[in-house]
Amino acid sequence: MEEKMVLPAKGLMEELLLSIITQENAKNRLHFKYVSPEWIGMPGWYFWPKDKKGVFYIKLDRVLNREGGLECIYILYYYPHPEEEDFAQFTLLEQVARVSDLFSKTGVAFKEACPCHSHSEHGEFEDLKDGKGVPTPQERESLSPWLFRIGSFETFWKDGVLKECGVEAQVLSRTWAVRDIEFSGDDGEGHTIMEKHSVDRSLSAWALVECFCMNFVSDLEMLDMTFNIKEKRISIDPYSTNRLSYSFEFAMPI
Repeated sequence: MEEKMVLPAKGLMEELLLSIITQENAKNRLHFKYVSPEWIGMPGWYFWPKDKKGVFYIKLDRVLNREGGLECIYILYYYPHPEEEDFAQFTLLEQVARVSDLFSKTGVAFKEACPCHSHSEHGEFEDLKDGKGVPTPQERESLSPWLFRIGSFETFWKDGVLKECGVEAQVLSRTWAVRDIEFSGDDGEGHTIMEKHSVDRSLSAWALVECFCMNFVSDLEMLDMTFNIKEKRISIDPYSTNRLSYSFEFAMPI
């Protein structure tokens, strides 16, 4: 992807998010508790929702020229909290990674710090005192891009204005073990904890993706942006791929 397309895409999203979080009484009105940029690799942003214990992460994947504007396609991830119900739906490898040292176990240093990059164990973010719920800066690039992936998120911009956004995901994200998974016990013997061809992931991906989309669109209302549903392709068939997108008629210039 050409840098000359990445930088404008990054700037547009940054300005939009900054416009939202600087609104009057934003802390109480927003559906996300915190938002923090990713400084490593491709542009991305972390979102801590108020209605879930985990963390959403969008990572820029592609930028396309479309109708005189920019279409930005992001990979959407969800890092579940070990104590929430969604955690058990992820693969065994994802579960092990989430509770390992790959993920932050420290709080936020200062009140004005961004949650995903501070390293102190003490701070003002009381609900993050046991960890930020995101991969540590040292380990982020070593994680497979397929781990914790739940769907995609798209935005379309024209003349510096957000015109459309949408999400897409499988209703049920399901994978199977390709081999027996074993571990060595204290007795030195190998124990099979998952047999080959067993269901390894059975995740209600669409429910998570829809949650992110609804929170994101709801927060845009703080900018007096009116929106309409552009496309709605929803099915309860677990093997279907759902899609939901919105168009913004009176988007606020940024």
